[in-house]
Amino acid sequence: MKIVDPSVVSKEYTELQQLLTDVQKRQKAILTKEWRSEVKAESIDKEFPIIPQLEETPMTIPAYAFSLESTIEAVKTYSAELADDLDRCKKLLGDETVLRWLKEALRYNTNYFQTFAEEHRISAWFPHYIAEQALRPFLQLIAERSQSFTDEMNVGGACPCCAEPVRLKKGDMFLCPRCEALWKVKRKACAHCGEVESSAVYRVTVQEEKHSELEVCDSCKNYVKVVIDVTENNAAMLDLLTLHLDYIAQEEGYGEV
Repeated sequence: MKIVDPSVVSKEYTELQQLLTDVQKRQKAILTKEWRSEVKAESIDKEFPIIPQLEETPMTIPAYAFSLESTIEAVKTYSAELADDLDRCKKLLGDETVLRWLKEALRYNTNYFQTFAEEHRISAWFPHYIAEQALRPFLQLIAERSQSFTDEMNVGGACPCCAEPVRLKKGDMFLCPRCEALWKVKRKACAHCGEVESSAVYRVTVQEEKHSELEVCDSCKNYVKVVIDVTENNAAMLDLLTLHLDYIAQEEGYGEV
């Protein structure tokens, strides 16, 4: 496959994501102390994602509001130009709105956040981006508490914890960029549709790309990014740093429609 410049992700955006990763780690540390519950394997149906099945989660309005505020303040330090939109967004986050954001972020409802941005004259990408980044510490904590049995899950082409579509593999493990869950690759097959024929599921290399490949499936026209010999373990950063592979795959006709 042809070359696409890996620098499609700017240095500044990479630095922002690293900053938010640090913020999320601090928020997760706080949540770890506050939420003592365990996620018990016997209470989980292994054929459905974990999070929708939980009767109790660390997601409360005050905790999510704090995470939203921390995320907004972090983004403000990244760029003063964004301050007005961010401040306007922050003022709108009363309890009712925080709860709605939490629900819609869990659903990954981009249409809701697009409408919210239009109604309040905020940059289109802000609300969903902030809501999603603020949600991740909660998802990461649940994934961590579920790690002992994620290999037992069988939910098709989705993360066994948060249901994010599978798109990243490192060694013999799948990685979820959204909740940082890890689970073993159980067999040589398409992660999305289960196709096993080698003529349909295969690896393709990208010119001048030593540390990543694409695993594509001609049956369902989907793909997974495969990272090789890299020291970075944070799935969100790996996903960002391999964004150029998404462009390549989509240009070649792979990816969900």
